[in-house]
Amino acid sequence: MNTVDDAFMMASTAVTIWSFFAVNGTEQVFKRIPAACKLLLMQTPEELKQQILQTLAVIGQTPQGFDCICVDPVLQSLLKCCQQPHEKWMGIMIYLLELLSDHSPALDLSQFLIPVCQYALTDNVLKFRAFELAVKILCKESNKALEDNAKQLIPLLRQLVKQVLKSKLTGPHRDTLIMLCGMLFQRLGTDWIPITKTNHAEKRDQLTNGQLLVLMTHTACAEIRVILDDTKEDIVETPRTMTILPLCFAIVEGVVKLLVTDTEVTLNLDYQLLSSTRSAMAEAFMAVACFLVERHDMYIQNQRLSTIDNHMTMTSLRAYSQWVSEETEVPIEDLERLLPLVHTILSKPLSCLEIHPLHFLTGLLTLVTSEQTLLDCFILNGTQIPIILYLSDHMQTMDTELEIAIQSILLNVLVSKEAEIRMLGFESLIEPLAQRVLKTDDPLLSATSAVVFLLLYRSDYYCRLISQTQAQSSISKILDFVSVERDDEVEEIVYLIMTVIPECIQKCQLSQQSKQDYVTKLSKLQLQDEALHQLMSSLEI
Repeated sequence: MNTVDDAFMMASTAVTIWSFFAVNGTEQVFKRIPAACKLLLMQTPEELKQQILQTLAVIGQTPQGFDCICVDPVLQSLLKCCQQPHEKWMGIMIYLLELLSDHSPALDLSQFLIPVCQYALTDNVLKFRAFELAVKILCKESNKALEDNAKQLIPLLRQLVKQVLKSKLTGPHRDTLIMLCGMLFQRLGTDWIPITKTNHAEKRDQLTNGQLLVLMTHTACAEIRVILDDTKEDIVETPRTMTILPLCFAIVEGVVKLLVTDTEVTLNLDYQLLSSTRSAMAEAFMAVACFLVERHDMYIQNQRLSTIDNHMTMTSLRAYSQWVSEETEVPIEDLERLLPLVHTILSKPLSCLEIHPLHFLTGLLTLVTSEQTLLDCFILNGTQIPIILYLSDHMQTMDTELEIAIQSILLNVLVSKEAEIRMLGFESLIEPLAQRVLKTDDPLLSATSAVVFLLLYRSDYYCRLISQTQAQSSISKILDFVSVERDDEVEEIVYLIMTVIPECIQKCQLSQQSKQDYVTKLSKLQLQDEALHQLMSSLEI
C-alpha cells in the first residue's frame, strides 16, 4: 500500500471517530471542522467526502455547531466541493445548504447558485430539490446575485424552468416554479425570456422560448383560477395565497408587457401559441372579475369591510386594472359589474394598502370613462367624487404621472357630461387647478390641468368660485403655454384648450393690451389651424 492510500486510510479512521462523537456537539468536535473541510479540497475518495458532509449536517443541528459551519472558511470549502459535484454526496450537500438557508435567512449563499443550478440540469433524481434550493436563495430580497451574475445565471435558470415545465409537477414544485418565474419578471422585466425570429430550443429536446412563454402563462393562469375558486367563500388569507397569487399575476403581467411592447414577439411567436396564450389569460381574468364581484356582494350582505379590505382582493383588482388597460376586448358587462366595488374601494379607508387605490386603478377608470354606458354608471354611483377629493388634497405632492392619469379621467367626465357639470361635484378642485396651471413645468400635465380648469371655469356656476385676479393669472399662463411650439404628445389637448379658452377669456376680462400681446405671440406660430384662428379672433374683439 502506498503513502497516499495510508494517509487516506488514517484520515478515514479519524473522520469515522469524529463523526461518532459529532452527535454530542462538544467543543472538541467543533475544533475539528476546519481540518475535515481541508479534506474536501483534496483528491479525497468520494465516500470520505460523503462521510464528512454527513457529519457537518449532524453538527449543524445544534445552534453552536450551526454557527461553526456558517463561517467563511467552511463555506468556501463547501463551495469548492460543490463546484465538482458527485452523485454520492450531492444530495447531502443540498441538504446542508437547505439547512443553512432555512436557519440563517441573512446568510448569503448566492455563490452556490451557479453550481447548484448546473447540477440540477444534470441529475433527474435531485433536480427538484436543487431547483427549490436555487429559488430559495434567489428569493431573498437582499440577494443581488441575479443582477450581478445575470449573463451566466439567466440562461441556466431559463433552462431549469424549461426542464421543470416538461416534468409532471406536484403542488409544491408548481409553487416553486411560479415563485421563480414571477421573481424573474419582477426583477428583470421581460429580458430573461427573449423571443427571437429563430426561436430554436437552446438544447436538443428542450422547449423553445416561445413554448416556455405559453406553458408558463397556462401554469400561472390555471393557478389563478384554482386559488380564486378555492377561496370564494373564505375571507381568511393563507400564507400561500398571499405569496403565490401576486407572483402568478406578475407572470401574466410580464407576458402581457412582452406581447404589447415587443412587436418581435407577436411576429415571431407561432399563431396557435399566441392564440392559446391570449385565451388562457382571458379565461383567468374572467375568473378574476367573477371573484371580485362576488367579494363585493359578500361585503354588501355582511357589511364587514375586511371582506374586500384584504391583500387577495386588492391584488386581484390591481391585476385586473392592469389587464384591461392593455386588452382591447374586455366585456363591458364585466366592467359594469365591477363599478360598485371600485366605488366602495375609492370611498372607504383601507388598512391593507400602503398606497391609495388610484395608484393602480387609473387604467381601468380611463377605460370606464371612455365608454358612454360605463360612464353613465360611473356618474350614477358618484365615483368621481372620491377621485376629485383625492386630487384636491394631494395635488401638490402627487407623482406627475399619476396626476396626469387622474386628470385625464376627470377630463373624460367633463367632456362627456358638460351639460350636467354643476351636479358633478368639482367645487373643491377649481381653485387648486387654477394654482396648478401656474406652477407645473411638465408639458402634458400643464396641458391637462389647463383644459380641466377651463372646462370648469367656462361654467357660470364654477367661475364664481375663484377670484377674477386668480382667473386672469391662470388664463394668462395658459395663453403663454399655447403660444409656444409644442410637442406632438400634447397637440390634441392643446387643440381642445384653443376650443374652450375663448369663452373663458371673455369671462375673466383680460386687458386689451394683454390680448394684443397674445395675438402677436400666437401669430408667430404660423399654423393653419381653425381653433387657433378662433382663439386669435376672440382676443381681437
